Amino acid sequence: MPPPDSPNPQHLTVALVLPEILRREVEHRGLLREGTSLATQLIAWVEMG
Repeated sequence: MPPPDSPNPQHLTVALVLPEILRREVEHRGLLREGTSLATQLIAWVEMG
């Protein structure tokens, strides 16, 4: 059994791939304004929610 603080390969895959998937989806839906980063948009959505 690996130590509890060792990185899980599946977790690493999600952590590396998910941001790009989210960015593409948001861009595809037209929700990402030009010149605005995905992080800025996510912060705005969280504040509004």
